[in-house]
Amino acid sequence: MIRLRIPRKDDASITRIIRKELLPYARESFPDLTVTRKEMAKRLRNAVVFVSAEPGRAASGFISLFVRERVLWVDMVALDRSKQGHGLGKKLLARAELFGRSRHCRTVQLYVDHQNEGAQRFYDRCDYTMQEYVPPIRCFRYEKRLIAL
Repeated sequence: MIRLRIPRKDDASITRIIRKELLPYARESFPDLTVTRKEMAKRLRNAVVFVSAEPGRAASGFISLFVRERVLWVDMVALDRSKQGHGLGKKLLARAELFGRSRHCRTVQLYVDHQNEGAQRFYDRCDYTMQEYVPPIRCFRYEKRLIAL
């Protein structure tokens, strides 16, 4: 089930997923990177966050988004390793794209760490196109055009 984030219920799981699945890639490029719980909480507060969670269970994945000038930005997306490869990532991405269309966004964009080849293959399969490499943050920027509702 994909639903909006409930902070008290979901933030511990989301924080755990960020630490296990996203931060290792970021630290490959920026070894001294530190991220506090407070910083993560602020980032989540400033975004629209959808989670994948079965009723009565902890969130097993999430996607965080924001809209700027008719562009839907995917800030973070991650799943528990045990849930990867089962279609949940595609469901979260589809929900994000639906949200973007409802906000009249023309495109969805996101950054992928240059060493995260699995994520790059995932976005390629989901019809995203790599637009550029951004050296200062060591990421690729991906984009997909959204078709209006």
